[in-house]
Amino acid sequence: MAEHVRNELARAHLPIRPNRILTLAKFLAPFTPLQDASESLLHLLIAQCDLSAFGPAAQFPGFHRELASRLQELPLPSDLARIASDIEDQLALRNRALRDQRLRTAQPTAAGPVILDGFFTFSPSELDLIETLARETPVTVTLPDWPGSQSARTRLLAAGFTEQRFEAALRNPARTVFAAPSLEQEVEQIALCILDHSARGREFRAMGVLLRVRDPYASALEAAFASFGIPARFHFADALSTHPAIQYLSGIVRTLLGGWDHADLLPLLRMPVSGIGATPEGDLLDFEMRENLPSRGAGNLAWVGQALSPATLSPADWASRLKTLRDLIPPPAITDRVGHQQLTIWRSTAAALDAFDTALDTTALALNPDANITLQEFWPHAEAALAIEKLRVPDRRRNVVNVLDVYEARQWELPIAFVCGLNERHFPQYHREAFEERFLFDIAATRATEKTILSYARFNDKGDPQLRSFFLAAPGDPSTTTRILPKPVGQGYALPNQNSPLDLRAQHAKLSPTSIESFLQCPFQFFARKTLKLRERPAKPRDRLDNLLGGNILHRALAEGSLNEVFEEECRQKKVPRTYRTEAVRLELERHFEAFRADRQWPLTWPRRTEEMFEASLTPELSIRGRIDRLDLGPGKEAIVIDYKYSAAAKIRERVEGDPIQGGLYLSAAERVFHLQPAGMFYCGLRQSVTWDGWHTNVPGLNLGEARVSLRELIDAAEQKAIEVFESIASGNIEVRPTDKNKCRYCDYNAICRVESISRAAILTPDS
Repeated sequence: MAEHVRNELARAHLPIRPNRILTLAKFLAPFTPLQDASESLLHLLIAQCDLSAFGPAAQFPGFHRELASRLQELPLPSDLARIASDIEDQLALRNRALRDQRLRTAQPTAAGPVILDGFFTFSPSELDLIETLARETPVTVTLPDWPGSQSARTRLLAAGFTEQRFEAALRNPARTVFAAPSLEQEVEQIALCILDHSARGREFRAMGVLLRVRDPYASALEAAFASFGIPARFHFADALSTHPAIQYLSGIVRTLLGGWDHADLLPLLRMPVSGIGATPEGDLLDFEMRENLPSRGAGNLAWVGQALSPATLSPADWASRLKTLRDLIPPPAITDRVGHQQLTIWRSTAAALDAFDTALDTTALALNPDANITLQEFWPHAEAALAIEKLRVPDRRRNVVNVLDVYEARQWELPIAFVCGLNERHFPQYHREAFEERFLFDIAATRATEKTILSYARFNDKGDPQLRSFFLAAPGDPSTTTRILPKPVGQGYALPNQNSPLDLRAQHAKLSPTSIESFLQCPFQFFARKTLKLRERPAKPRDRLDNLLGGNILHRALAEGSLNEVFEEECRQKKVPRTYRTEAVRLELERHFEAFRADRQWPLTWPRRTEEMFEASLTPELSIRGRIDRLDLGPGKEAIVIDYKYSAAAKIRERVEGDPIQGGLYLSAAERVFHLQPAGMFYCGLRQSVTWDGWHTNVPGLNLGEARVSLRELIDAAEQKAIEVFESIASGNIEVRPTDKNKCRYCDYNAICRVESISRAAILTPDS
């Protein structure tokens, strides 16, 4: 705020030295020998007090934070006064004091007039300081006219201050109200309005967005502004522990204390701040480590364990040792023409590392300096300090849209101001006094000199209607509504074959029936999986025994005749942990395996061949390859293809009634590769109960499936479809066009195709 006032006075050409504009805390510093007690230091000292009188809630960090704020208020109840006395004694040993004590011990002097502006009210100790200053130099105080400032106003008048009142607002800008269907569309409309004003010549710094509280609008605005390329400065401080650099360093310490479990270490190495995260080398390491889970070991981080290996140290020594962890974060490679976003990342990381050192020093200061403790004892206190300390990253940009809350907005003046989130329970908030909420709304609505745009969302994130703020119903507030139109969404992409760096015809000259079905489900899915060959991250150990692995185990067991041996081998290769669920899955697979062996539905006793690999040429450019689970061979070289599916009866019926690409191509392979006469194609469902369904050419004694005169039509249709798919692939078709949208939630690539935006565009149509 002091920086903003300096800038505004400079723009107004007022000759005031910047160092004469201070916060009250910095103004007070030269006049008292006692240093201010940081919030994290208070929290740590409170945690060491006897709080048993407050019950079980006293152990929670939220209670400590609330207690720390109450200790700054006077007068205190008797139970809090005792704790305050203990805290003051502990702070005195560290040459620090609570705000009230610093105010009482200050002996201010001033070389010129003093103006106190931007305060909502004053505490008794602050009023004592003002009266002391007023005896030495002229003092001017500004206060808003609201019930919360009346006691301070009364005392100042009693002390001899004269009053000058402004009965009317200095600013009365035009107001516009609009409603959006959702919060996301509300902030998007704000962004579009800002861009519209910018296109008309208005500077970004002439516009601001005012929030009642930070969440949930700040993050939505940040995303919208980044999407539209709007430079913005958010006047909010984050907890130090939320910065990626601090999360990385804290995670390293926790992993060290946990014995270097790779399951805990992997998420840390994937972070870009580690230097290897978000790189090809990092992705390969991530896949390798995940495949080898469960495992332990420090690897290249062994020096961290050595540096923190002493059994016990003093708090100051632990702080000194832990500061060396900042070496884990590689320094930036500074080059020319670096973008602002990258500069912001570098600056915030540097500020976070400095704050990390400060938090460690604060932790050491709060603990007994003469008692040696272990790292396990020191680190929880350090983490508490990191969670409480705030990180503020300097931002010296001039031409930006400022986003701030209504408390800080009191000293701002903007030509155009947006006030969003005007819904009941958000603005106003029901847990606050009604007069205070109305006062804050009046502040927000009078910050603009030209135009105020008020907005709210009609529906919440669940789709339920929301009540707009009653403040908008006041007389004189216009109520115009603006509809938000959906953004146009592209219907797909194309890679021109002649300009494509990929030789798609050569790359996909051999296709499997499963790949063809993948393309028919969604071309983009095929492109990501088969053309780009994107790999899915290996599953965590507890998730490895999924339906796919279960089906593979059952397939192998049916071919080799022993389920338990196959199960043990597959689990050993995939490093599936031995848990209750693992045994439950084994028992389920064993039940399905034994059910198949006991099944007597299949009436034929023809000789059979299993696990037959094939590759059949359809055209000079295209071959179909795959594996047939089972071939039953008739006396006249007839062939019935059987494909095992770890699916229930309903899924088998859907496959038979659907487009029989796989079945037709398997029959084609039996004819082209094995030189057999196609007589039938059956799917055998192995889940829940054994199910047989498919097609056959009136085979004597076969009373399952659908009897047909010939399977030629099915074979020809499948071959023609395969050729069409190949041509579409070779032409560069990577369109996001799912045939069954219900399957998109199971797709590994739905996060990059953004299929949900296509669905939204199909539902919403622009209003006329």
